[in-house]
Amino acid sequence: MKSLIIPFLCVVLVSALWCSSLIYTADTTDDLKDALADTYDQITDGDWENASASYREFLALWKSCSRIYAYYMNTTSIDEINLAVSRCSGYIRMNDGGLACGEISGIEEKLRLIRSEGILSA
Repeated sequence: MKSLIIPFLCVVLVSALWCSSLIYTADTTDDLKDALADTYDQITDGDWENASASYREFLALWKSCSRIYAYYMNTTSIDEINLAVSRCSGYIRMNDGGLACGEISGIEEKLRLIRSEGILSA
């Protein structure tokens, strides 16, 4: 009986870690998508100052989340989002609405894929 306790505790621990990573990923990707949606709306309205401020908030949130994602997710996906984030930042600085909105849409899709990837790989 004693020999079954340790494997059982290991299974419980792994399951708890998996569930917590799923919850964290779901919560943070929703927050990231909301921040991007705000930026997208402000870009389409031509409000570049608020769009830039909103995008800086997204960047701060992304930097904190991506560090944690790196522990349990595919780094290629995270690197692709980092590149898209950098490109979008440049487009916002140049006030290029079409390219900025396109990159934001791409980032949102990659975040959706990260969420589904996290469910499978966690």
